[in-house]
Amino acid sequence: MFPKIFLESFSFCFGGFCKMEPNQTDLNLLEQLLLKILSPQNKERLEAENKYREILTKNADLCLLGLILVLENSNHRSAKELSMILLRQSMIKRNDENARIFDLTQVETQEKIKNKLISNLVAQKNRIVQKKVCDVIAVLGSYQLKKNKWPELIPNLLGMISNLESDLVANFFYLFQQIAVYTGVLLQDYTQEFLELFMKYIDSKIPLEIRVSNLKAYTAFIVLIAKQDRQKFQSILPEMLQTISDCITQSRFDFGEICIQEFIETAVLIPKFFLPQINDIVEGMLFIAGSTEIDEKIRQLAIEYLLIMTEKLPSEMNEIENFTERIILILMQMIIDVSDDDYWEETLRNKTNFDNTDTAKDGLERLSEMLGTSQFVSVIFQHVSLLFESENWKFHFGGLSAITAIGQGCSEAIKGNLEELIQKIVSFINSNHPRVRYIACKTLSQMCLDFPHILQDNYHELLLNSIVSLLDDSSFLTTQKCASVALVNFCSGVDSDIMGFYSEGILQKLVDVLQNNDMSLKEEIITAISAVASSTSVGLIKFYEKFITYLKDILYNATGIQYIQLRGKTMECISVIGIAVGFEIFEKDGIELMEFLLKNQDELQNDTNQLNFLLNTWTNLSRVLGDSFGPYLENVMPMILEIAKEEIVIIPLNDFDDEIDLGDCQIIVSAQEQYAIKSSMIEEKISVITILNNFASNLSISLLPYIETISQININFFRFYYNDSLRVAAFLCSLEVAKNVFQCFENGVSGVDEVFLKKIIDPIFDNLVKAISIENEPQIISVIIETIGILLESYKSGLDSSLVAKFLDQLPKLMEKRKKQRQKIQRKINQDSNPEDIEHNIQSRKQTEEEILLLISQAITPLFQYHCDIFLPIFRETIFPLFRSSLEEQGNGIIEMQVAICGFVDIVEYCSHDVFKEFWGFYNPYVFKYISSNDPNLRQTCVYCSGTFAKFGGSFFNSHSKKWVEELIRVIFLEDSQSETMRIATDNAVNALAKFCRFQAENIPLKECFETFFSCLPISHDQEEAKSVYSFLCDFIEEENSFILGENYLNAQKIIEIFVFVINSHLVEEETFQRIINIFVQFKKIFTQKEFLQMISFLDSQEIIEIILNF
Repeated sequence: MFPKIFLESFSFCFGGFCKMEPNQTDLNLLEQLLLKILSPQNKERLEAENKYREILTKNADLCLLGLILVLENSNHRSAKELSMILLRQSMIKRNDENARIFDLTQVETQEKIKNKLISNLVAQKNRIVQKKVCDVIAVLGSYQLKKNKWPELIPNLLGMISNLESDLVANFFYLFQQIAVYTGVLLQDYTQEFLELFMKYIDSKIPLEIRVSNLKAYTAFIVLIAKQDRQKFQSILPEMLQTISDCITQSRFDFGEICIQEFIETAVLIPKFFLPQINDIVEGMLFIAGSTEIDEKIRQLAIEYLLIMTEKLPSEMNEIENFTERIILILMQMIIDVSDDDYWEETLRNKTNFDNTDTAKDGLERLSEMLGTSQFVSVIFQHVSLLFESENWKFHFGGLSAITAIGQGCSEAIKGNLEELIQKIVSFINSNHPRVRYIACKTLSQMCLDFPHILQDNYHELLLNSIVSLLDDSSFLTTQKCASVALVNFCSGVDSDIMGFYSEGILQKLVDVLQNNDMSLKEEIITAISAVASSTSVGLIKFYEKFITYLKDILYNATGIQYIQLRGKTMECISVIGIAVGFEIFEKDGIELMEFLLKNQDELQNDTNQLNFLLNTWTNLSRVLGDSFGPYLENVMPMILEIAKEEIVIIPLNDFDDEIDLGDCQIIVSAQEQYAIKSSMIEEKISVITILNNFASNLSISLLPYIETISQININFFRFYYNDSLRVAAFLCSLEVAKNVFQCFENGVSGVDEVFLKKIIDPIFDNLVKAISIENEPQIISVIIETIGILLESYKSGLDSSLVAKFLDQLPKLMEKRKKQRQKIQRKINQDSNPEDIEHNIQSRKQTEEEILLLISQAITPLFQYHCDIFLPIFRETIFPLFRSSLEEQGNGIIEMQVAICGFVDIVEYCSHDVFKEFWGFYNPYVFKYISSNDPNLRQTCVYCSGTFAKFGGSFFNSHSKKWVEELIRVIFLEDSQSETMRIATDNAVNALAKFCRFQAENIPLKECFETFFSCLPISHDQEEAKSVYSFLCDFIEEENSFILGENYLNAQKIIEIFVFVINSHLVEEETFQRIINIFVQFKKIFTQKEFLQMISFLDSQEIIEIILNF
């Protein structure tokens, strides 16, 4: 509590606006005020802080000069430090007019403060106080240099450091480091002076602390200078490396950490800077990483530096002799550095530090993503095999951990050894050591994510039996929980038939384990129940009452704060079970659950831990209840829309904002500016946009009152360039909204007319087109183009021509831009002599670009189909030249050629014969050439194209038919035509041949063509083509085609065999199925009962026999 006389005196002394220089009384009172600000008593401290703000507001000149004088005259170190903290704040914080408080002072005051700061750099003897002075100078100097003020600062500092005593030099380097970080390129004018300065203090005789400070300033400086100037600084890299070495040999591990961390941060930004000395640096870092007597943290940092360099410069690091083998050896030694702890479960549960085992797993995972070749896997497996041969449980633990780490990055290289690997992992499930059983389970769990379909299809019995057996490991909850997670991972995307075979046994086991009283285990078991329910409905009806009764008991009675997660998972699990068992069984419990959620909505929606569970449960209930969920929207939608509409807080950051709490924030760098955005707010937005997406998909008429609002929310997020996931969620939701409206329109829902359709769809389309010109992220461009393509297809000719014109304006630019990007990626790939060493991200980028091109091709189809008049001129002028070059120029990819030919398919199918003839001369030789391509996708495109010639080519194509059909037949019988990769292309060829038979009968050798067609049946690998083929087959039979039926119906039995295969394979539309039944009826009339029964005697399906005989 301040004495009244103190406050009055202070107000009197500092209240005058005419005073420019504080007197001794002022300084004494200010010093006392600063000490009060440091008081541990809240009331006293707050009162002092308020008084300080009042003084600063009334007379900033007097106050700030007072702070610098406190620095000079006070005997209290804490007051000196605080005076510099407050002075620095005046240079960072802004008032309501967005002006820095320091800038509001008079020029004379500013000059006095600058001069006193410089003089106190040397005058202050306490190192901590000196550092605070450096912090002030760094901030003030940095932003003033940017405004072309205080130009003498850097020359003065450089001059001063040359005359300093050694104990002050370290702080000067700290100051230079801070200025370099804050000012960036502004220090480039002093490149030579700084080089000489760094060279002066690198000698091994210089105290280590100064050399470390020198290194920190050096790494900060080299990042900001021009690329051509860095070469000079590379000459002193050996001395900087020697500094790190001396830190290690002198056991100054604290300094060693600092130095390696600086190398890491430099490697992230300019990795090539280290290349001249890379061999020595790598050698040094490998030595540090492999030395067990060195501090663990430094060893981990050395590994991190090597990993960063490998990620940034994989080819260069790969050229270092034995580098990969040596770093793997070190990591494999670290991975077995496991503590022998009887309380390992508790240690694992409470673990916060990153130990050697974690470092090794992280290192192997990252190396696998960069170097996931068969050679890399071979080296790893050699080590793992040796570890598995040992009797030591730690070696088994380490070997399994290594497999867990590399599975995803090396998935392709591991596939050949997968069966042996799975068998080996499973063998450790029965280990005597609980930690080995745990890590074996964890490895299986990870393998289920890395090789989902292979494991599900080929090893389901082995894996599920192993996982379920660990659910009985009741002595170790950690292993039981891990088994639950493994079961969840296995169930993800599994075929329902596979899961259905095991579901009853698994569900019974989950029922049993669910009785355990451990809350964390219950949570995992409930998640596993959800996973099984999501994968199959088999068995759930049998256990339905048990599960629902138990889960509802948890939901209604586990009300304490410690049960938040458990309740959330429980409500979601009930809704998932509902989807599995269906509306009739679940209706009563589903409505009861929804009523419970509404009753507790305020509590649930205000709890961030339960909000996602609530949203997911609503989504699931909307799916299973359908229109019965509609009445609840009036309760649900206000909260969802409120979250969706809430403005996202974006905090602009300047270089000095070190007092803002950024714990829950992601930092965004955009156009040299930095922003902080709350991550939880972004995640909430993504969650609600996702649930709106699901509502649009699951509900129809009941969502219409909210459709316009939802659409506008999505459009607003199209332009939120701070987060990719949120934009993607908005694009996808817009698509579902559009589909919902289209469906209501087609179903004739009242109020959904063409005006309403235009009101919703046009803004979505317009803003998608606008996004194309701005968006740079390939994955997001892919989503945008796919959405536009679907809208064009769904809206048909109803879309406003002006909007189509906007898209057509952007389309050629987009195609040209993506072409350049593909060429750039291809050059990168071509530069790598060993295709196996191509970076994974390069291949991923290539795949994404190819997907974009294919999606563009799909969007072009409805443009030809519904907007040919306005599209064709643009196609001629801008897009066809791109397609021409794709076919004419060497070095283009298969995708480019495929898409170019797809464009011609659209022309043939949707344009006039005159347009077809216009492009025929160019395209004909290329399609003919590539119809027998060794690439299955290109061959498929060309054979499909030939079918469009037959169907739509008209009289112009008649003279070309014979040549084309002969080539088509040749392709069907190529040696590779029935290979796994070519079967789909061959199915397309068979369908194309059917089109020639149907539409070019007068121009082809009919007997050969029909007999070839019939001999190829049945087909099944391309389902869409198969459906078309069987429709044609029905045509030919109904027309009593003698080539198909054979003389005296000789082919009748084979026809029946084909149709039985078709029915069993679900390869026909309902209309074709009825036609097949009618053909069976005709055959029963044509043949005697004995003959007909003889024809179907080959059948082993009683169901099919009954279908045939009953018609």
